[in-house]
Amino acid sequence: MLGDRNYVPGTPEAEACDTHAQQVIGLALEYARWGFATVEREVELEADGGFRLPDDCQRVQDVGLARWRMKGRRIVAEDGYWSGEAGEKVRVSYTSNVLAQRVCLPDYEPQFCEACATLLAARLAPRLTGNFQLAERLEQRGMEALYRAKLKDAQERDSNDQAPMSAEELMYGTVS
Repeated sequence: MLGDRNYVPGTPEAEACDTHAQQVIGLALEYARWGFATVEREVELEADGGFRLPDDCQRVQDVGLARWRMKGRRIVAEDGYWSGEAGEKVRVSYTSNVLAQRVCLPDYEPQFCEACATLLAARLAPRLTGNFQLAERLEQRGMEALYRAKLKDAQERDSNDQAPMSAEELMYGTVS
């Protein structure tokens, strides 16, 4: 349902929704280092001395090299910091863009889904309603929801605490 309209494939509204959905999910994935979208994989050194990134890599997080740089969609070791031969492997941690490519939200991450839905509504609001102020308010709410989702994800991924603080406690201090 798009406001008072149904999603009907082939309509201009549905096409706008489809286009913006992939963009919104991609931008949301770029916003933080999401535990549910992080992939670790070994990549092989190729004959030209570079490591080709996997097709689903959206953003490199960590590389098992002391010093490296990006050259297009390849990881290149800085001179003197890798003396491997073709076929040797290095571990790469990266954000996967599979969710954006498939326009699929992780239903086990409701805060992330809420943020994406609100940001999508912000992109569609001007086209569907002509109301740019509504779009700005929705964008702000979506970014706030994304921030809350990021805090929750970071807590779950990085905390060893048996009773981790809530997002409100992290943002505003102890809540009584």
